[in-house]
Amino acid sequence: MKKKAIMLNVGAIVVATGFRRFDLGQVKEYGYGRFVDVVSQMELARILAVNGPTKGKLLRPSDHKPPGRIVMIQCVGSRDEKVGNSYCSKICCMVALKHAAFIREHYPACEIVISYTDMRTTGFFEDYYRHAQNLGVVFIRGRAAEVVEDDGILLVRMEDTLSGEQIEIESDMVVLSEGLEASDGTIEVAGILGLSQREGGFIKEEHPKLRPVETDKKGIYVCGCAKGPKDITESVLEANTASARAFEYITGEVTLETGGVLMPSAQNGFHTLQISV
Repeated sequence: MKKKAIMLNVGAIVVATGFRRFDLGQVKEYGYGRFVDVVSQMELARILAVNGPTKGKLLRPSDHKPPGRIVMIQCVGSRDEKVGNSYCSKICCMVALKHAAFIREHYPACEIVISYTDMRTTGFFEDYYRHAQNLGVVFIRGRAAEVVEDDGILLVRMEDTLSGEQIEIESDMVVLSEGLEASDGTIEVAGILGLSQREGGFIKEEHPKLRPVETDKKGIYVCGCAKGPKDITESVLEANTASARAFEYITGEVTLETGGVLMPSAQNGFHTLQISV
């Protein structure tokens, strides 16, 4: 199909342009793209998927053998001013815990080590954090310095910031938890519509508490990862809110849970409550 522009007259706009994954090749010290067995969390998800390249079997990309130890490195492309992203990508900890717990449950012979800056598992996700600990996942606080290869073995060099000890961990696979960035579409749309942006190019809301899906342009709303990193649940909630606010803006009415409709009155700008009985 040929690309073409379609002109539409609309009453409101909801910006839901998603995100893009951080380019792991920017962090040269971790060897992504140089070492076959250094993969991203998304690539690990494909390996573990039943319709993936290994039919759901946990195998190393290099020799298709089961790994005895996997080291996961958190905050790659997040909370790192060297790559320009000082913000937290919010979902990376839970993605790593999900994959680590799955591997420990289905491949108990495989050891999982997670190198983290801070584990951020808010709310009931804290229970999932404890679940991973109970499954034997090893957590080491400290940002990994580099990943090198020695005779086919990957070596993860880092400092344990709790003990102050410099350590080197042998690993069969290294999994990098890539951060989230504003998508090209988000940056482009923000420029076209003249919307305010925050760090990383994400679209800024009018007020984080009082107007969480409204922008500084009347009739334009934003939701999901166009605003910033967030999980599926939060994205769905924001999408519901944004669509409801757009409907209210277009129609000038608010549907109440009681079945009533709050509509603007033609007199004095007051509202008339019409109840269906």
